[in-house]
Amino acid sequence: MPDPSKPILRAQPVTPEEKAEVVGTETPTPSATEPAVEVRRAIPVQRATPAPAEPEVRRAQPVEPSDGDDRD
Repeated sequence: MPDPSKPILRAQPVTPEEKAEVVGTETPTPSATEPAVEVRRAIPVQRATPAPAEPEVRRAQPVEPSDGDDRD
């Protein structure tokens, strides 16, 4: 089950026109003294089902009296 405090992320498909724009960009390379930094990009979307504000209320079921529990 996903963590409710974090947004749900979904991938966006890339069209061929967008790919051509991305290919032309240059990715910076870290030098030997700099640690490599991983870059992640995602678009947050609204939760599919909102969390209920109050717990679900269910009606209690009556209990059948048993033969060994006579309190008369």
